[in-house]
Amino acid sequence: MQMQHCALPGYAATALVRTVGSGSELPRKREIEITMRFAGGPGRNVKATGRVKNVLLSKMSARHSLAARGLSHTPLLGAGLRARGSGTHMPVQAVAVPMRPMDTPSPAKQTIPGDHMANAKAGLPDGVNSMVVDRFTLDSGVEMRDVLVAYSTYGTLNDAADNGVIVGHSLTSNSNVHEWWPQMLGSNDPTSSKDESGFCLDTAEDFVICCNFCGSPYGSASPVTVSPERSDAGCYGADFPVFTIRDHVRLQKKVLDRLGVKQLRLAIGGSMGGMIALEWGATYPEYVGQMILIASCGRHSDWAIGLGQVQRAAITSDQSFHDGRYAELGSKPERGLANARMMAMLTYRAPSSVDEKFGRSFTELSCGSSIYAVESYLRYQGEKFIGRFDANCYLGLTASLDTHNVAAGRGDYREVLQSISHKTLIVGIDSDMLYPIELQMELAQHLPNASMHTIKSPHGHDSFLIEIDSLNETILRFRRGLNPSSAAAAAEELAASCASPEERDRVLKVALGDALQTSEQSVKEILRLNLKLQAMEAKLRATNIPKEELCELCTPSLENLREMDRRVVERIRQKKTPWGSARVAKDTSGIECEHTHTHTGVLPVVYGNLAEGEGNWGGWA
Repeated sequence: MQMQHCALPGYAATALVRTVGSGSELPRKREIEITMRFAGGPGRNVKATGRVKNVLLSKMSARHSLAARGLSHTPLLGAGLRARGSGTHMPVQAVAVPMRPMDTPSPAKQTIPGDHMANAKAGLPDGVNSMVVDRFTLDSGVEMRDVLVAYSTYGTLNDAADNGVIVGHSLTSNSNVHEWWPQMLGSNDPTSSKDESGFCLDTAEDFVICCNFCGSPYGSASPVTVSPERSDAGCYGADFPVFTIRDHVRLQKKVLDRLGVKQLRLAIGGSMGGMIALEWGATYPEYVGQMILIASCGRHSDWAIGLGQVQRAAITSDQSFHDGRYAELGSKPERGLANARMMAMLTYRAPSSVDEKFGRSFTELSCGSSIYAVESYLRYQGEKFIGRFDANCYLGLTASLDTHNVAAGRGDYREVLQSISHKTLIVGIDSDMLYPIELQMELAQHLPNASMHTIKSPHGHDSFLIEIDSLNETILRFRRGLNPSSAAAAAEELAASCASPEERDRVLKVALGDALQTSEQSVKEILRLNLKLQAMEAKLRATNIPKEELCELCTPSLENLREMDRRVVERIRQKKTPWGSARVAKDTSGIECEHTHTHTGVLPVVYGNLAEGEGNWGGWA
């Protein structure tokens, strides 16, 4: 696709595309042709025409997907163009948005995403199924009867009943996968090749199931559901027992048995859901095919246990808590629950992104006084949370996290991990404070058939609910039998663009040489090399730079990975970055830009959801 006059001083090339829904329940990807025209400042227009892949056709109610509202935030910077909508031709009109002047050297502030379940409310969500398990005995010995389990399903169980995919949700999510992983769930075109993008959870081939955890207020048995043991038809309240991670898995197995699932292709989940996925593999090794463990761990660390305890203390110290009997007294420990959520939100983020966003700025209150903007943000998140969650539920679920230890009752921790032989993808986040990347490296080191991918993001732990597009591509590659984002995958990308077999062999030899000499390297060194090459591949794949140019970028300095990485970074800075700002490359690499700029500062690029009034600077949305 060719674009004209793309360098627009003082303007961000951004379009909001509105289209008509397709009527499909779930999204479907296809290729369309699109023509876009937008204003480039006073008296200037730019027109771009080309073919666009990965168009999302959807009418589903994904709360944080622009596609759910028929809108797409489409940056028009560089030679590529993406859109979401429906139909085969979409003429649209968009206007360049004036931003901060280009001669300002400081970068634009970043947007911190908020609560991914912001619009939820307690109770069984719309469209969610439920079943009752007659009797169930917990690891603690507590016997429960008439246990209610809420669950969501997508796709169809095949005749062999062996296409099941179990998804574990995060601590405070519900079972509606399409609400918090919308870009990962949908029906792929059966004629597409392995190299084409798609949905990693393919409802055309997979029968996807997600069970709401017991103890959650979103439909399953919990402190806010009626207890069959009470003659007054009252709720469990403080009497609801703590479920271990293993309890959740054993109960979910009963649900899958009732649904007729004979085999799981995959167990996948992020955070608490990743613990669930690992326990699936350990408890039912013959039943589960593969595992994908995202931002998770093999056992809950003392650091995470301590963070949970501080949050629970905030709730139990609220004067309205009344030993958990607050519902019977007509009160709620709202202040304590809000404080617990504020603490948790900080652990879900990263210090650098919080500092970058707020910069010690202030927010004025209605009374005329002011507070730090970060305080206002946290208070707002706390207030939203008490509208959708319950204090006893939060106490029970965080206590459930603390029980996680895949080796409990099975033997030595490392030996137990080594006995779990499933093909496994481990995904870590480089800025994760809650479950630091060392915990995922530990899993990758001891699980015998595991590979590891690192999400490079400033958002911290919740990046697996934010950087969904890149996560989807990584998982899709893994499920298709390709290298998700490893040293081998990076080498293959380079080798595929080589002009001759001799050059290809040289690329593979140099790029993979260190990784192949496993007998001479420690596990830590191999992981370090993999992480380095993963980062390089992610940077390359995030752009639309032609493969021929990638070869030119990387071949001259293959002997030195650090130099190659520097050259790649300089070239990518000419494109829009995933975080929303693009920098002009310094003239040190000898590579000419498609669009030359005389200023070496930060290019103004709109990020965020313009339809909801977000943007780099107030007043421009």
